[in-house]
Amino acid sequence: MNAREILIEWLTEHGYDGLVMPGECGCGLDDLVCCDEDSGQCEAAYLVPADAEFKQEHGDAEWMYSTEKPKEKP
Repeated sequence: MNAREILIEWLTEHGYDGLVMPGECGCGLDDLVCCDEDSGQCEAAYLVPADAEFKQEHGDAEWMYSTEKPKEKP
């Protein structure tokens, strides 16, 4: 088992949907650590409905990653 697989297993076991670098980027378990940024700054994240600011910046995206747990899972 490699580090990526261990991380995915831990995130899944704890109810997370991916990672987020607040204010920068987010990624789901299926495309984990996909960016060129310093992934050491990422935090465990949940998939939540996109807020108005995120939608405006990202072409009306419906979902975003957040460190705050949603009331309901999408």
